[in-house]
Amino acid sequence: MEKLAKEFFMLPLEEKEKYPMPPGGIQGYGHAFVFSEEQKLDWCNMFALGLAPAFVRKPELWPTNPPSFSETLEKYSNSIRLLCEALLGFIAESLGLRRSFFNEMFGEAVRAVRMNYYPPCSRPDLVLGLTPHSDGSALTVLQQDTASVGLQILKDGAWLPVHPIANALVVNVGDTLEIICSYEIQSEC
Repeated sequence: MEKLAKEFFMLPLEEKEKYPMPPGGIQGYGHAFVFSEEQKLDWCNMFALGLAPAFVRKPELWPTNPPSFSETLEKYSNSIRLLCEALLGFIAESLGLRRSFFNEMFGEAVRAVRMNYYPPCSRPDLVLGLTPHSDGSALTVLQQDTASVGLQILKDGAWLPVHPIANALVVNVGDTLEIICSYEIQSEC
């Protein structure tokens, strides 16, 4: 998947622009959450797609180049879905809940993929790759490029780099799961 994402971002701009992110949209190629022409944009090219359930999919935004992109993304997404279902089961058990608790609660969860490419910048000290944020999801699975350190976490008021590890994934607990877990723990007391 990482190889195909790199291939997509290395395509000529005209090819990538065949899959534009509409104003106010969050799927396609471009910048999400653009609200005004005066706003500072992230130093990042982004390509995002909704995968499931079916109503979030926008087939017109799925690229045909590289040729194996769609097939590979489907396989990758299904593997990540199985990983998340297993992790949610373990989290539920660790909270004293039945293993199926979160999977039953979420049902067919919304799945999406976001690929980021950070073009070279002559003054990296003046830009942000992505604006600091938290993930609103239950779980976010990140596959980092081992060639650069981009991901940072805020700890004790300081931003710390998360150094990529080859063949490893980063799993973030999102706001949704944090809130639900907090509520479930309180209601059990």
